[in-house]
Amino acid sequence: MGCFLSFIFFLLGFANWGFWVLAVLFLFIGRASKPSSSSQTVSKNPEIVPDDLDNILQSLSQGEIKDPVTQETFRSGQKVYLCHTHRLAYHEDSWQEMGCRCMVCGHNRNTRDYILPTPIQITGNKTNDLIQWDDLK
Repeated sequence: MGCFLSFIFFLLGFANWGFWVLAVLFLFIGRASKPSSSSQTVSKNPEIVPDDLDNILQSLSQGEIKDPVTQETFRSGQKVYLCHTHRLAYHEDSWQEMGCRCMVCGHNRNTRDYILPTPIQITGNKTNDLIQWDDLK
């Protein structure tokens, strides 16, 4: 489009009044197409949830991961605050003490609260209950 307008300006000539009309229209249209800084909206980032969220919550409820502030283990049924970016979990009191911010991120944008699930107890199967090779013949 820029080449086309340059060609039109060249044909009309700089002294012709039509040049000035087109120049003003071009400037007006160019400014109208650009969004002003006040009209720009900040797009919200989609919430980032780790793919292994269930595994993280299970590990927390089994006491495998500790609170980074108090070094206490987590128990099932507790409310925890989990930073999805750094996979750090905080007890309620630790979260309040940190000013409701992740100690690594410095903000709470990627942190959500969860109730830890009860770990699933898998009973040991007896070898008599399992399918044997002879059963498949």
